[in-house]
Amino acid sequence: MASLGYEKIEGQDHGHWLLIIARPREESYFFAPTLKALQKQGDTVSVLCLSALSDESLKKSRQQELRDACRVLGIDADRVRCIDDPSLREDAEWATEVVAGHIHEAVNYFRPTGALTFDKNSGKYTHMHAACYNGLVHYMNFKKEKERVLRVKILETIPKWALYDVYYIWTMMATAWCKKSVQHYHTCWARQARRAASKHVSQKKWYSCLASGSRVYMFANNVRDDTAQFATGSTG
Repeated sequence: MASLGYEKIEGQDHGHWLLIIARPREESYFFAPTLKALQKQGDTVSVLCLSALSDESLKKSRQQELRDACRVLGIDADRVRCIDDPSLREDAEWATEVVAGHIHEAVNYFRPTGALTFDKNSGKYTHMHAACYNGLVHYMNFKKEKERVLRVKILETIPKWALYDVYYIWTMMATAWCKKSVQHYHTCWARQARRAASKHVSQKKWYSCLASGSRVYMFANNVRDDTAQFATGSTG
């Protein structure tokens, strides 16, 4: 059975995690339950967003929206970094070395004990998610020996059939038939995720609220520990 994001995630107590996302809103759409679980067990979260999307006129607004959304999720604005790099535009291919370089800078700045991002299969949906994963792999493989070894947690990609077939009916099913714990989650975590997503006003506020609160990732936030695979280079 899928592990839900609000359950305690095993690992170091009071760790510090660097969330690596491709664009604003993904902290709310994909990772909200896991972020709340980490915070519930006393961990700190910082955010590295690699792009503010392609529209130059909205770049500053989207950077501020990201900080506002993270604040709703319990992450202070000074723990949020949104990269302004012309080579990391939404409509461009992202070089792995460039992404790894920004991860390196964020690690040096925030000094986290672990990293959290998408898995390698997320490239089936967008190249930007795969770039987050590949960039982290590159950083972990080529960082200097004296640098700290990060723990790595990966959000497992949900199959497309689950994303689209269950997308609109899952909330109703949870309310009517699911276990009490899921009902409690939906009234708490998903509500907070919707509030966070509503801060992204430049990206269709009504859609953001609906998507963040009802999508399958709000119920099946499966996170696995890939520290061993990254340490041995078996991330292939």
